[in-house]
Amino acid sequence: MKALSMPINLLVVVIVSVIILIALIIGLTYFSGQTPNLEASYRIGCIDQVKDCSKPPSSINIKQGDKSFTLLEICTSLGMNEDVCKKNCGCIVQGP
Repeated sequence: MKALSMPINLLVVVIVSVIILIALIIGLTYFSGQTPNLEASYRIGCIDQVKDCSKPPSSINIKQGDKSFTLLEICTSLGMNEDVCKKNCGCIVQGP
């Protein structure tokens, strides 16, 4: 019986390791599709913003996967307000 305990223990360790690896791959795949790439979306939105600087960032929609975000939502997530967002995109913003 002692001779079989080693292979059984090894088999259990291998099976548990494979299950954990599969769960990790599935989890990373699922969550990577859920999180928007803010920097890339910001650059895409800035291209549209520079075409017409009079438009507010809240009217510029950026589609990423099956979700859609406004430029203002992305800028807010990156810590910018509307004026800073437009200015960083290259628009001239009139001061108060």
